[in-house]
Amino acid sequence: MLTRDVTLVQFAIGSAILSNTPTHHSHMAHSLDTLAAANYVPGNSYSYYNPLAAAAAPSTGGGGALPLAPLKAVAMDSGTWPMDGGGVATCREQVCQGTDDISWHAEAEVAHDLKQVIIKMRAQPNVTQVALTIQWDTQHDSPNQSTFCSVPYTQLTRRAYITTPDAVRERFLPLWRWLLIALRKANTTSEGADSVATGECFAGLWRYFQTHDWDFTWADPQVETVFAYELRVAAASTPNTCAARPEVGGPEPTPGELGALLDLFQHYLKTMCLTVPSDAAVIQASHHGLQALAGLVAQLKRGQSLQVWEHGVLMRERLIYLMEAAGCR
Repeated sequence: MLTRDVTLVQFAIGSAILSNTPTHHSHMAHSLDTLAAANYVPGNSYSYYNPLAAAAAPSTGGGGALPLAPLKAVAMDSGTWPMDGGGVATCREQVCQGTDDISWHAEAEVAHDLKQVIIKMRAQPNVTQVALTIQWDTQHDSPNQSTFCSVPYTQLTRRAYITTPDAVRERFLPLWRWLLIALRKANTTSEGADSVATGECFAGLWRYFQTHDWDFTWADPQVETVFAYELRVAAASTPNTCAARPEVGGPEPTPGELGALLDLFQHYLKTMCLTVPSDAAVIQASHHGLQALAGLVAQLKRGQSLQVWEHGVLMRERLIYLMEAAGCR
């Protein structure tokens, strides 16, 4: 009789893989033993008592007052912890380990929903929730199946109902056009784009997608028409560096190129669907991460503190250069 390894039982978990949200429609599948090895608790809240952190942190506000609630912070990283390894993931893990008196909520950006939890990247006791922003979802490729999966179906239906061509034209297209123009100005003019106005534009996009349907908006032909027009204008005003002498007027993008670019825009802007916890005092975002846009919106809307960090890359590179200069290998 042939012997076989133990079959890995698959368990579906939602985009907020550590929160207690029974209404989630999930397509992220991980083996139960893998989740257990990484300290994940599928289907249950991941808020548990950490006696070491409680012992090290001040337990009262003085004079016998009630225990102080831990400071709540939001971690925003791109494609790293807890689904991938690497330097950025290690930095995030060390930050969580070194701040055990802080309650962390993580918004991790991942490329697709087939990622597997890396066992060595263990969840920290003070990380109460990890929510995943899936850029390319294998199931319908829609935030309604991931980021908005805990939103009641009646609300999603209402969003679809009011996302009419008129609503797209009046409420979405002005923001969409401004964003495209700002990107063009940032690359083709000396003064660049208006950063304050661009931030307000992202805040407007976030508000829009909290009340309107994502899929119906991007499927509207008006969106593609405006995109094609602004991209052609941008191409016409961009220096053609391929010529012998740089001159204004690059080649007009082909329909295939426009379609590919629009697809990238649509997926990268999925961060406009995130909802940062309103009770978080600090939002720490990667300098290369698109989730920082959601942190910017939270700063503009609620006045929450936004910290953009670069994971010690500059320090690591300087140390490497100093070691090489000193002849160390």
